[in-house]
Amino acid sequence: MKLKLCIITCILAAAGTLYFISIDDYYISAVARIVFKLLLLAVFLSSKKVQNKTIFYSFFGLLLLSDVISMFFEVSSLVIVAIGVVFFAGYLLLLKDSFRQYKIRDVRNVVAIYYFFVIAINAVLMVFHLYNLYNYMEESPLIYMGQVFYNSVLYLMVINALAYYLNSYSKKSMFFLIGALAFVCSDILVSAYYFYNIKEDLILIHTVLSMIGYLFFFNYFFTAEKPQMIEEEILEELRERKIKAKNDVEPKLP
Repeated sequence: MKLKLCIITCILAAAGTLYFISIDDYYISAVARIVFKLLLLAVFLSSKKVQNKTIFYSFFGLLLLSDVISMFFEVSSLVIVAIGVVFFAGYLLLLKDSFRQYKIRDVRNVVAIYYFFVIAINAVLMVFHLYNLYNYMEESPLIYMGQVFYNSVLYLMVINALAYYLNSYSKKSMFFLIGALAFVCSDILVSAYYFYNIKEDLILIHTVLSMIGYLFFFNYFFTAEKPQMIEEEILEELRERKIKAKNDVEPKLP
């Protein structure tokens, strides 16, 4: 009953967050986001066990800190930088935890070629974005340099998430990949809103993507890594069983 109540109130908090953002009440929306995250934490703690408490609670604390900053300070360049620094630290924690979850397999296969193609495409897109962003931020070189570092860590998040998934194919890696894509797309919308002055309900979509990212990253931290066997591993196991069975039936020499 308590779990169901937490889930229902969590959904209501998410709906409340979207409603207060739609009417531009950012103070109450920040409070609703904090309530949503605390309820989400209660739901997961009541049903699962966190895998890495130190990194998870550090990451969770940074998420709450970003909401506290947006709750007590009006939107300005300094506040955007402060929230950016908080998320930058959160992304570094995610990179640190996910990088130790997998090992690189054979880099001579088709998947590796596809992976490096994606790396190249994302690198080109990031360079074009930073080039265009410079035209909007010529008078703020320090903030622009912060954006360079921030976009670089976003790029690493996508690349690492793909590497993790393609070298693991586990449920945990899928949670990390979807969470990373949700966060990165969310941050792209924020950049469009604040730096390119594109409005049109982008903050609402950003909030939806952020909450999706929270959900999948919580699942990531509360799921043990259990890689599924890839085709090569299955074939290798079958060969070993065949050899063992052959050895068992062969008559032993006196």
